[in-house]
Amino acid sequence: KTFGDNVAEKAKGFTRGAFDNTRLVLGNQRGSVGKGVSNSKEVKTLNEWLGEDKELLGEVKRWYDEKAEWWGIDPENTKVFYRTTGEVKEIRKLPGESGGHHPHGLALGGATGQKLTLTGETAKIKNTTHSQVTGLQRRVINRIKKQINK
Repeated sequence: KTFGDNVAEKAKGFTRGAFDNTRLVLGNQRGSVGKGVSNSKEVKTLNEWLGEDKELLGEVKRWYDEKAEWWGIDPENTKVFYRTTGEVKEIRKLPGESGGHHPHGLALGGATGQKLTLTGETAKIKNTTHSQVTGLQRRVINRIKKQINK
């Protein structure tokens, strides 16, 4: 067999797999509206989600202004939605979605294919900046979950 044998069949399989992965990343098997945003989720900017928590919103703005490689979510313009732990785990299985920090956290609706920030972490060595921004993300997620679960 040569490379050209069964090319059409191979392409169908690749395309089918890519489509399935895209639906998975968008977080919804039906009705996805694109780039990580699903119409079955409540979508707002962080200014809207965190409007009543000025301290947390201020912290998010500082991270975005000073360390966008760690916190890439523009509080005024970037749309955010909550993605469950299970959805995030499935995305992390995709090629290129592990091995670094997502500046727009996957649990906050971050799209696949982001340039990951290298943490330099090992099992014994932790990066304090990464730990801080992960803690910030958890606080933001918890604030959003409280609003969703009202």
